[in-house]
Amino acid sequence: MIIRAIEIRKIWVEPGRPGYLVFVADNEGYRGIGEATPLDGTTLDTAVECEAALRATRPCHVFLRDESPDAVREAVTVVPEVAPSARFALECALLDLVARRRQLSVAELLSDVKPTHSVVLNHLISNLEMDAPKQARDAIAEGFSVLKAKVGKRPFSEEFPLLQGLRNAIGFDFSLRLDANGRWSPEEARLYLEQLRQIHPEYVEQPTNVVALRGFGPTEVPWAADESLRIVGEAERLLDLGVCSTFVLKPLMLGSLLRAHQIARQATARGVSVVLTHCFDGPTALAFYAELALALAPDISACGIAPHAGVVRWPFPAVSEHFRTTAWVQPVSSIGCGISIP
Repeated sequence: MIIRAIEIRKIWVEPGRPGYLVFVADNEGYRGIGEATPLDGTTLDTAVECEAALRATRPCHVFLRDESPDAVREAVTVVPEVAPSARFALECALLDLVARRRQLSVAELLSDVKPTHSVVLNHLISNLEMDAPKQARDAIAEGFSVLKAKVGKRPFSEEFPLLQGLRNAIGFDFSLRLDANGRWSPEEARLYLEQLRQIHPEYVEQPTNVVALRGFGPTEVPWAADESLRIVGEAERLLDLGVCSTFVLKPLMLGSLLRAHQIARQATARGVSVVLTHCFDGPTALAFYAELALALAPDISACGIAPHAGVVRWPFPAVSEHFRTTAWVQPVSSIGCGISIP
């Protein structure tokens, strides 16, 4: 398949953080759309590096030997590995193009079956100190059954009573996830996880740093890996160790929707739960995450890919129909990623 054109559009999502829409077109007039919105501290490449890699990629560099995900995986190797956000954007655009050529959704392209299951979304408690119980009750009223709170920003002695109050407010019929973002030392993490047994979290995400997590071992409260997974081969190492309960996958951080799909399949085959989350991406990336979640359903846990406040800063496109209900990702009838290309 011949790629005739690659177009890059730069959009300022917020001061200091641009996003990039990537459009590809083939010689028969089919088009695809992708997105990259690098996030400092999360993605391994900066916006400058991402943009440089995208603009250096010429249509003549990209060749699809056929209309398969494997062909897309091979084609995007023209983008250097040191620019994973750029590679992610091109990969999504090519997947979208291939799916449209084949009159399939991206979910169907990945899973070979039409998605029939919806996927539950989790709700993020924005700030434990800003009346977290009310935030939680409001989310439950909107239909959410899985809640998530960030921890490790303040001394644990101050956060723990807030977490107890949150759990008391919602009871034990609703799932509560915690995310430490690797802020605790290994010693602190073990101590705090022991205490957190009292509030029965579903898991604590990235309780300690990437290096320490390898040797962290089993704990009373299950733990999940997030930032660790951006290291090549780390997912496989953690699976072999057999002590991680959940993989939290950020496709942009991994630099590949297809890599996220592969890891998810490997994890579920080994009894490890899978959650998809975003990096405060734009509407196009969220549509691809929705398609990936639908491709993995029902073998996927509640995901953190609900549209966030920042999506309104994107002049195009609008939030996709995947998110037409607040607390669920729903299949859509359109082909490709579910985003209309003007």
